[in-house]
Amino acid sequence: DLSRVSWMRANIEGQFDLISGDDPSYLGYHAQGGVGVISVTSNVAPEAMVALHEAAAAGDYATARDWQDRLIGLHKGLFLDNSPSPTKYALSRLQLCGEEVRLPLAPTADAVKPAIDRAMAAAGLG
Repeated sequence: DLSRVSWMRANIEGQFDLISGDDPSYLGYHAQGGVGVISVTSNVAPEAMVALHEAAAAGDYATARDWQDRLIGLHKGLFLDNSPSPTKYALSRLQLCGEEVRLPLAPTADAVKPAIDRAMAAAGLG
């Protein structure tokens, strides 16, 4: 609920830094006074997330929107199955680790892997 950012800024500004916990809403959160994000996408696309953040922090929202548009499929794709399995799958596609996970986690379902692959390609990865 992005309206919560405005309420928090109006009522507690200066007492806390406002940090988004959700990649898809980060840009809107930042535009309303947020200063960062606890990001899942940054594990898979760190340079792109840094570019998005730097553009937003500089007030260059046109560039930040371009990055957000490139990354939105990945933001969503990394939650198509139980987290963190899709992130591990994406990292394995980048040859940064293996795909296997330990119990109680389950591997990413084969049915969602093509969507993650497409999201990675749209983000310029792999």
